[in-house]
Amino acid sequence: MELSSKVLDSRERLRATLLHELCHVAAWVLPPHAAKPPHGPVFKRWAAAAAAAHPDVPVTTCHSYNIHVPFQWQCENPECAPRPCNLVLGCTTCDPSHPKVPA
Repeated sequence: MELSSKVLDSRERLRATLLHELCHVAAWVLPPHAAKPPHGPVFKRWAAAAAAAHPDVPVTTCHSYNIHVPFQWQCENPECAPRPCNLVLGCTTCDPSHPKVPA
């Protein structure tokens, strides 16, 4: 498990992310051993159990954190999404080999 300090910049985010990742670990390691789909029924069962045990910590399948990054970049390829890329966390909007310009 690898966590990003750029994303996990508060205690609440850290707790929610750790609980989410531990649900993945439980789904992979404990019977019925389901790694795929990553947020499928086995993960959701563990998420429900985690939410029951820790009602103050949200267990979701994705986050909506506003991530502060010092630099934003955008792909020069017009076929790619016009969404800025975050080169620190990784660009998933286009081919990583495409040239980037400051957004």
